[in-house]
Order: sequence, then C-alpha cells, then structure tokens
Amino acid sequence: LILLDSLLQESDKAMVFGRKAAPAKPSPPTVDQILEDLKSAEPDDPVYTLNPTLTRDLIEEDPESDVNKNYSDVIGYVAKEKKLKQLQEKVSSGFEALVSNKKELEKVTSEVQSQLSDIKESGICDS
Repeated sequence: LILLDSLLQESDKAMVFGRKAAPAKPSPPTVDQILEDLKSAEPDDPVYTLNPTLTRDLIEEDPESDVNKNYSDVIGYVAKEKKLKQLQEKVSSGFEALVSNKKELEKVTSEVQSQLSDIKESGICDS
C-alpha cells in the first residue's frame, strides 16, 4: 500500500513522451549565502580559479537578471575585500615603522640632550 501511494504521488508530475518531467531548478542562493560560502572557501577553490572570461561571457548574456547582478555584486565585494586587506596590511606596517622611528627619535633625542648637558657642564666648569 505504501509503495502504491508513492507511485501515485510520482505520477502526479507531468509526463512528457512517457518520461517524468525534469525536477524544477532550485532557486539561486541569496547574497548572504554566497558571501558565507566565499568566506569559507579556500584560496584554491574553483570559485577563485574559474576562468574569469567564461563568467564574464555568461553575465553578458543577460546582465540585468537578478542572479547576474548578485554575482557581479559578489565579485565586486571580493575585490574590495582584497583591496581592504592590502590597505590594512599597509597601514599596519606603516604604523609599526612609525612606532619604530619614534623610538629611534626618542633615543637620538636623549643622546643629544645628554651630550648637550655634558657640553654645558664642561663649559661651566671651564669658567
């Protein structure tokens, strides 16, 4: 009886030329799902190694579709995120250099003050 029910449920789908209709395509992922996938993707993931001209050609077929707009937005987001990381590293290394230079300047200033004090003391003592 269970088998008959499952067969009847399957027969509710439209049949074309004696074959079952293809199942409906799943809906495209949301932007948040794509971003989550990109964050967890490894650098050698196909999403990063895919031929960029291939994806550009696919988008050019229908650039106004929501899927292609989302894809373009994600590509832009990833590019901006990479640029932001580069700038963040540049600022970090620049800050480290600034701190190092400040310490060096303080050291040299201290040495100059010490030498100046020595000169003043020797000049005072000579008088």
